[in-house]
Amino acid sequence: MKRKILYILTTAVIATTAFFVGKNFTEQPTQPETKAPELMEMTVENGGLYLEYTDGKNFFTHWIPSEDLENAGLINTTNIIDWNTDGTELSVMTENDYEYYAYKSANIYQNRAFVPVESVVKK
Repeated sequence: MKRKILYILTTAVIATTAFFVGKNFTEQPTQPETKAPELMEMTVENGGLYLEYTDGKNFFTHWIPSEDLENAGLINTTNIIDWNTDGTELSVMTENDYEYYAYKSANIYQNRAFVPVESVVKK
């Protein structure tokens, strides 16, 4: 009986030791370190937008044509030929005959530093 207990205990110790040794000495898979790209230069040209960026090791360039920018809702202010507003709506017309509208949904700007002239000037 003592031999059986000793045999089971020895087997458990060997198995536990093998588990921890194998866990500590094997190479763990690591995920590659990813870094967000850093924008180095952005140039607006007649035909669109030219971007240069890096991830720390490599350099990349990307060209976005004007049509793609306007389809995404990004407007080059040099292309604006007409605009109009009534206080609640802003309409903008570009060279490419696109017309954009913006609507005021809420007054989010509060002039806390604004002091009316009547309260400053004594009559």
